[in-house]
Amino acid sequence: MALYCFSNRFISRILFPVTVSFARIYAMSDTIEQLKNIITILAQLRDPETGCPWDVKQDFASIAPYTIEEAYEVADAIESGDREALCDELGDLLLQ
Repeated sequence: MALYCFSNRFISRILFPVTVSFARIYAMSDTIEQLKNIITILAQLRDPETGCPWDVKQDFASIAPYTIEEAYEVADAIESGDREALCDELGDLLLQ
């Protein structure tokens, strides 16, 4: 599953905040569906009976180092100006 950065939509929201188009509503619907898919995947990974053993045993304290590492990778992508890497790293951070 791919995660997408919506920079053009963000810019248009700033420039034209009152304008609501069918395209924007459709795009929001698509984004909501993508988020639902992510939540479903996370629930499957953390399911106590059928999930990934590593994911099931994690808690906030155990994932803190990984979350910090992902945050640094997001910062590196921002500094390098690599938008594709930024999207990837934001997705990794979200999954933490």
